[in-house]
Amino acid sequence: MLVKKTMSEIFTTCEQFIRVFKIPEHSEYERLTPFNHGIGFSIQRPYSPTSRFKPPIKKDGSPDTVALIGVVYEPQDRDLKRPTLIPIRAKVSLYSRYIAQNWDYDFNDNDCPTQESVAASKRTPRPVDLSDHYFYDHNKDQLVDSKGNAVDGLTIIETLYSQHLATVDKFKGLVFRLKIRSIAEVSNICEPLASCFEWLLKLICGRTLEPKEIRKRLSGGYGPEDMKLLKTESIEIFGYKASKNVIGTYCAILLLMFVIFNICGATPRWIKVLANNNILSLATSILALAVLDHVLPTILLYLINLMHKLRWRIMLIGVKFK
Repeated sequence: MLVKKTMSEIFTTCEQFIRVFKIPEHSEYERLTPFNHGIGFSIQRPYSPTSRFKPPIKKDGSPDTVALIGVVYEPQDRDLKRPTLIPIRAKVSLYSRYIAQNWDYDFNDNDCPTQESVAASKRTPRPVDLSDHYFYDHNKDQLVDSKGNAVDGLTIIETLYSQHLATVDKFKGLVFRLKIRSIAEVSNICEPLASCFEWLLKLICGRTLEPKEIRKRLSGGYGPEDMKLLKTESIEIFGYKASKNVIGTYCAILLLMFVIFNICGATPRWIKVLANNNILSLATSILALAVLDHVLPTILLYLINLMHKLRWRIMLIGVKFK
């Protein structure tokens, strides 16, 4: 008689989670440490002697800086539609054991790496921090990747470590570093564009952004209530009262159109129709002022928010080493 396999319980201790990875006791990995808060662990591995990165060396000849790999089990972030699929986040980074315990290097300390090795290490390329995500499928009782394929726990750690090493490789790491540089360049473009739109908002529409909440200033999540009118005198034109910035912009547009039409030597027919109809001219002028005073600020505010949000999303992109 076949017995239907029941779903395994969600892990509640670090020890349960660590057993899934089946890390050999006698291996190149060192200092397996369960987390004090949350469910996960960290483990360290010295850098390969063949790596272009040379870690600082202590007086006894042992390396001070190692690759630190952290793996976190995050049931709180699971998709409620798939409650048995628990996200797992893995990260590898460069880690100085001495600096983790001290503010700075003290070369008179016997546990401190030597001054010569620290200087030599700084002349070598530094491995890039990497992260990746997986899942634990409690229906199948196994680790899976983002596509649902089964994956071995030790393979996750080995792959992350190997990719971390490869970021300093002359050829393998070149494309990866170009990706990082491209992301930084695009992110740097967003901020000047947002500043340009804020300048236009102030110059053309007579408005400035004054968010009450500091988080809005940081994230760029401005709302219509954050737009404040500049303390400038208002001017009334054609019965429409607006700030002098809006009126000035409208007059500048009319003057520009006049110059262009004179240079071209031809006036469009719709301009002649407006000029010969006072009521239509008045209605068009009031509508144009309303657009400059209400519609344009809304568009500029949207563009400012878009630039800030785009910058944040770009900064948070997790570039994978492939």
